[in-house]
Amino acid sequence: MNADRKTTTRGLRRFVVPLVTGVIAVSFTLMLWRRLLAQERIQIDRQIRLQTEHVATLIRDDMRLRVKSLRRMANRWGYSGGTHRDHWTTDAESYIVDQPGYQALGWVDSSLHVRWIVPLKGNEKAVNLNLAFEERRKIALVSAAVSRDLMITLPIDLVQGGKGFNAYIPIYIGAEFDGFIGAVFRFQPWLDAVLDEIPVDDYSITLSIDDEVIYTHLDPAMTYADDWKQSTQIVLHNLNWRVQVVPSPAILRRLHSNLPEMTLAFGLLFTALLMLMVRLAQTAVRRSKVIERKNLDLQTEIAHRQAIEETLRQAQEHLEVQVDLRTKELVHTNQDLTEEIAERNRIEGALFDEKERLAVTLRSIGDGVITTDMNGKVVLVNRVAEALSGWSQDDAAGRPLTEIFPVYDQNTGEACESPVLQIKQGPEIFHLAAHSVLKGRDGTDIAISCSGALIRDTHDRSIGVVLVFADITQQKLMEQELQKTQKLQSIGLLAGGIAHDFNNCLTGVIGNISLAKAVLHDPDRVLEVLNRAQETSERAVGLTQQLLTFSSGGAPIKKTVSSIKLVRDAVDFSCSGSKVRCDYSVPEDLWPVDVDEGQIGQVLNNLVINADQAMPDGGTIRIVAENVELSGDRTLPLPDGKFIKISVTDHGPGIAPDNLSEIFDPFFTTKEKGNGLGLATSYSILVNHDGYITARSEWGLGATFLLYLPASKAEPEKRDNPKRADRLLTGHGRVLVMDDEKFIREVATHILTELGYDCVAVPDGVAAIEAYKEAQRSDHQFDAVILDLTVPGGMGGEVAVKHLRAFDPGLKAIVSSGYSNHPVMGNYREFGFCGVIPKPYNMVEISQMLYDTVVINTPPKLT
Repeated sequence: MNADRKTTTRGLRRFVVPLVTGVIAVSFTLMLWRRLLAQERIQIDRQIRLQTEHVATLIRDDMRLRVKSLRRMANRWGYSGGTHRDHWTTDAESYIVDQPGYQALGWVDSSLHVRWIVPLKGNEKAVNLNLAFEERRKIALVSAAVSRDLMITLPIDLVQGGKGFNAYIPIYIGAEFDGFIGAVFRFQPWLDAVLDEIPVDDYSITLSIDDEVIYTHLDPAMTYADDWKQSTQIVLHNLNWRVQVVPSPAILRRLHSNLPEMTLAFGLLFTALLMLMVRLAQTAVRRSKVIERKNLDLQTEIAHRQAIEETLRQAQEHLEVQVDLRTKELVHTNQDLTEEIAERNRIEGALFDEKERLAVTLRSIGDGVITTDMNGKVVLVNRVAEALSGWSQDDAAGRPLTEIFPVYDQNTGEACESPVLQIKQGPEIFHLAAHSVLKGRDGTDIAISCSGALIRDTHDRSIGVVLVFADITQQKLMEQELQKTQKLQSIGLLAGGIAHDFNNCLTGVIGNISLAKAVLHDPDRVLEVLNRAQETSERAVGLTQQLLTFSSGGAPIKKTVSSIKLVRDAVDFSCSGSKVRCDYSVPEDLWPVDVDEGQIGQVLNNLVINADQAMPDGGTIRIVAENVELSGDRTLPLPDGKFIKISVTDHGPGIAPDNLSEIFDPFFTTKEKGNGLGLATSYSILVNHDGYITARSEWGLGATFLLYLPASKAEPEKRDNPKRADRLLTGHGRVLVMDDEKFIREVATHILTELGYDCVAVPDGVAAIEAYKEAQRSDHQFDAVILDLTVPGGMGGEVAVKHLRAFDPGLKAIVSSGYSNHPVMGNYREFGFCGVIPKPYNMVEISQMLYDTVVINTPPKLT
């Protein structure tokens, strides 16, 4: 009974191992099958996503091509100073023929009326149409004029019929605005042409703007697999477009793979075979045990025979040792001679191989490599250096390095000193300036980065120089594109901040004026309310000055001042009434600077106020000024030369690391009541002064701001007149005022009459010239003229002053403009003016300017 039970147990065990093996193999097969199915789905999803990106790229590239064409057309019009209608029509017709997809091209004048349009057929309704009739067109036109860049409308109903959009780019002839070039696109035909390579049997395509569907590319009779749809966004100038791509079942079938099903079938078959093989292996193991017992008997007999053979082998080895000893004695001498010959051959081969490896290595390096001797004569030029310089190895060998490697400073155009001389005179590792360019043999300029070092032999003697350089033109282009992107991101923040702060100021002005009307019966109350309105207006003026400070093209009104007095006056004024104490470290020999004293004072005021607010419980602000000479410092974006370095350090909580890179962005602030313009204004002021400002901070340990200003070679200007504060200085004489705004002429006339002057006001430069000449002929000459800088559609002050000064060299002219960042405002004397008064101005400012210009030698009458 027990024997039968043991036999049954052994029989069951024989089937357990194959069964477990089968279960494991089936589990692995199923897992692999599911993994392949998931991988197939990922591949299909990736293919659809690539198709979606391809559609977006086609639309984006087509729009970029058209925008580039419109820009060229606008620039050609602007450079030519205006174009005859026939020329413009010819250009527009050629663009429409070369780039199909335009519904029309037209010129929109500054009053937003369509004046010319091509083709005329089918677009007759658009001729002389006022585009302000529809809000989306109007918004795009105004935005294009303000930004001076191309703008696209939201989807609109076209005058010609159908849905589409308009693109507008402003035209400027010099500084004068001359309307827009308008392009009309109908969505369906334009996008059909762009996407004609994508068959509807494979994919359906839907485009939308702000959830409004503008275009569909599909076969209405087909069904598409919506659960596989992909979408992406593209930005076409000021609009966000959404592209959605849905595959058809046919494309999904083509993308489907039979590999998962084949894997499952093969895995199941393999499992069956594996179970059979395990069962056969068990049988083989049982049989091998029987054979093993028989082998033990044979091994005993074999061991006996091996012992006998070992004895014979040892005797044979003894004889062989004796023979080897005698043989070695015979060949020893020959081996010494052979080794000496082989060593010489090895050394010669190694030298040849080393030279060959060096040549191959230099040819394989991705950068340009040039080696010279210590006299600067070229020894070797690799292939990359040949391509960049235009000189081959054969042509360059033996020539001076400066002949085949001429390097210039991109900013100054001056030739750089020979790298060989710089390495011999300076450090062993040499780097060219970051703005260096290589002039190739064909005359092309290539932006490069270059480093060099001495070549030394085994005895540490200098035997030459090696230069390694690379073309970084594409890298610089990528950096410029990145800067453009960052500027565009700042514009949105800037626009919102301007609207917020100006609305606050306008609320104060309008509210106080309306209140003044309501309390006219109480003169004292009216004066109080009007004073508050004036204070609010001055806040708006301050905001305007800050915005103009960091706008492009501005130039500060500079003069040479003492750096010591500039720093102490600005800081002492900012700290008055504060809990903080200022600790100065300012040397007596601090160099003077050429600056706009008010703007630099504003920078120091902003920094000291920030430091004061960072220490609400009081503390010490450290002010350090020193003379520094920059030479080869590539950590600062400044040229070599003499600078004044000013540091302002507080001991507050410091600046968070995440905010440190954004503190100079306009309207970025972490304060509850801050407007975010202080540091942005400071940064623009320093840039306009050819200086630099930066910050460093360790969280919890305070912050330090560093200012760099170019030192001046001149002596500080002496100030003969004391500060006149807010006193009115009256006078007498005749003053001619030219301004295109009627209300400004009226205000100026009333102010000058109140100050004691006889005033005549005219609207433009032509009228000013006529009035001045007439006064000279009638012996009622004008003592001074105040000229507005910009007159839309007419002659402005910059041109008028040239005619007036040609007629009267003794002319006393004052320039006035709301564009306080205009170059004339910063360098008025170079343009023929005696003084400058930015708008908006008040009665005190104009009285002091006229007093300095007209009555400077007459004792003032104070009021």
